[in-house]
Amino acid sequence: MVLIRAHCLTLSMKVHIMPGMNKLGLGTRVQVLNMLCEGSSIRAISRITGASTTTILKLLVDAGLACARFHDENVRGVKAAKVQGFDPPADPFAGRSTRS
Repeated sequence: MVLIRAHCLTLSMKVHIMPGMNKLGLGTRVQVLNMLCEGSSIRAISRITGASTTTILKLLVDAGLACARFHDENVRGVKAAKVQGFDPPADPFAGRSTRS
């Protein structure tokens, strides 16, 4: 990689000078998102792919925003006959004494 050295450059100018910096390839992005869906930890993904944890978290945010945008555009106006909620399980320790 060729680095251009210049004095008094702002961060935005540096980003424009080095356009390929901090960008994951399509294959790596797909691999990271697949591993996240499979339940792998961010640190494990970082070790396997070589991407930094910050980059993985930014990709996760971008993917979430893209999914939200897709959902908002395509799933609006759906009529539901019944809204089903989640009922947490009852407390298995309710009514038990802490002393034996």
